[in-house]
Amino acid sequence: GHSFDPNDIKANVGDIVEFRFYPQNHSVVRSAYKQPCIPYEYTAPGRVGFWSGFVPTQLVTTNPPKFEVRVNDSEPIFFYCSAPGACLDGMIGVINA
Repeated sequence: GHSFDPNDIKANVGDIVEFRFYPQNHSVVRSAYKQPCIPYEYTAPGRVGFWSGFVPTQLVTTNPPKFEVRVNDSEPIFFYCSAPGACLDGMIGVINA
């Protein structure tokens, strides 16, 4: 199945979390607690999320495409992959649960 590895990340305020992309076409999108497959900004007025865009990758390499997220506070940051079927297949995760 689809998954983030790890899917439960611990990070300090100011840290940069790096997502690395592997085949074939994945993304990382911020979501809200109990709304894992919906973009964060759609869950309430004034929310600003993040989206890596789709990152098509054909090969596993030692230097895969990356997307970085800065941790600005200690609140949990939930995320998922928006590739078709990936989120429903369990490709979700959290920073600082």
